[in-house]
This record gives sequence, structure tokens and C-alpha cells, in this order.
Amino acid sequence: MKQMTFVLLLVLVLLGGCISVIEEEKNMMYFGEGEEWFAVYTVSNVKNFVYDSLYIQYTSDFVGKQRVKELEYSLTVGEKKLSSSYPQPIEGVGNFHTASKINPEFFSLDYPDQAILELSWQDQAETIVLVRQ
Repeated sequence: MKQMTFVLLLVLVLLGGCISVIEEEKNMMYFGEGEEWFAVYTVSNVKNFVYDSLYIQYTSDFVGKQRVKELEYSLTVGEKKLSSSYPQPIEGVGNFHTASKINPEFFSLDYPDQAILELSWQDQAETIVLVRQ
């Protein structure tokens, strides 16, 4: 009887650990900082859909520089690639934001430890490694 109780407790502890890993996977965040930009990419699993969001912020001073008005980007996360089809307008204090909704039944979703963000603007380019937090 003591062995049965021990086994049952062990199973509950392991199951609890698995549930917390599943819960952890519901929301993921990647962060990276370059010379002139930083970016945050988030993924949230909510009600059988995956919502992802990419926020890119210009961090350099505009002193002595032309204000950045447009940006092109390409984000590679595992097998998934998000990119701009044309230059995107920079808003507010020098930022850009985009988001999408994905039905995971139709796509294979792989979220590795790192993502690569390639940026280009005004004849300049920067590559930022985003690290999963």
C-alpha cells in the first residue's frame, strides 16, 4: 500500500511538472538588441490559435542623422519566416509593430532558442539575434 501511494504521488508530481511545461509553452518571448535597433517577438497560444507579435524599436539618436521613415524586415524563427513585402512606415518614437493570428492545425510551429531578425533602412542593414527568454 505504501508503494502504491508513493507511485501515485510520483505520478502526480511528474504530471504537475509536465503541465507547467505545457503552460510555459503557451507564451514565449524573444528579445534582441543591435547597434541601432532592438526587437521583441512574442508568441501566445490562446483558444486554439497562435498569436504572434513583432515589435521593432529604433534606439539611436537622430542627432546628425536623417529620421528613419521606413524599414524592411525579415524574421526567421525555425522554419517560419516573416518578412515585409515592401518598406513599412516607422511610427511614434521610431518603432514598428506587426501581429498575426495562426491556426496551428495547418502549420508546423517550431520555436527554437534563437530567432534571426534582418533589418534594412536608408541604405543600411543590421542583423539581430533574438534569444528566447
